[in-house]
Amino acid sequence: MDRCAAYGRSRGQLSLQALARLCTPKNTETCWHVLVSLWKQYLPKWLAAHGNSGIDSKSIRKPPNPPDPQHLFQAADQETDRTVVLTGPKSYQASRGDFRCLQACNWLNDEIVNLYLQLLQIESSAAKAAGQGVPKAYLFSTFFWTRLACFGKAVDYAGVASWTKKVDIFSHDLLIFPINHNNLHWCLAMANLSSSTIYYYDSMLGSGLSGHAEAVVLSTLEGWLQEEARRKGCQIQERLEKVTVRDDLPEQHDGSSCGVFVCQYARRLLQGAQVQRAFSQQDIPELRLQMATQLLDAFGQPNGRS
Repeated sequence: MDRCAAYGRSRGQLSLQALARLCTPKNTETCWHVLVSLWKQYLPKWLAAHGNSGIDSKSIRKPPNPPDPQHLFQAADQETDRTVVLTGPKSYQASRGDFRCLQACNWLNDEIVNLYLQLLQIESSAAKAAGQGVPKAYLFSTFFWTRLACFGKAVDYAGVASWTKKVDIFSHDLLIFPINHNNLHWCLAMANLSSSTIYYYDSMLGSGLSGHAEAVVLSTLEGWLQEEARRKGCQIQERLEKVTVRDDLPEQHDGSSCGVFVCQYARRLLQGAQVQRAFSQQDIPELRLQMATQLLDAFGQPNGRS
């Protein structure tokens, strides 16, 4: 174990102390997924560097291969479509029918977006704990905005008070909010607490919805942050800067890929990378398949579950 820890430190990877800080009783599911990810990534390198040390590689039980994305994209009957093929943290699941959202020109639903954001959260937490210089981020569920906006009827701060009861959001650098506009269009909002700025990312650059939508999202999130700070006794700026990102933002040219754009915006923000010019509409088919493969590798249920 000491040799493994020393190897991790020498490579700038996740140390045992960092892993201990990450693995608390409150996030055991996240910790487990991080451990599995690290096992897959670093065990072969460690064995190559230090030898097997008496370990018989044939005795190491390998996880079963996840289902092939193309196989799950094929049409199936209703009962088969209800089979659970993805199970992630916080009891998030997706059926075979949900998974098919990632195919071709389908619109991503809440189940797929939430599972992908959970995968990004796991990767981001592991990278941060490993000292990779990425921002500390917290990603909200797609249902947070729906509840906060009270299904488009009002703003309900009390309705989401319990969502952050066990989370100190003000200890994070970035807060990521997927925004589902009445099942018509996905957008993304990001609060950078270090710069006291809220950003809004719309793959249709405002043409998909009225310009009123972005103003509502930005002002509502500003109000929620002020209320959250008041409830938790934190000090933040009275007025936050609100920015709609449009210059060189990867732009959507079809009517169904907004969810893919949102997930890819989030991935790059968590990496501390620029979203602008990061990809284009032409990359979407490949990114859909990439997302499907990543989800199956992280959360796949090879045999399915009814």
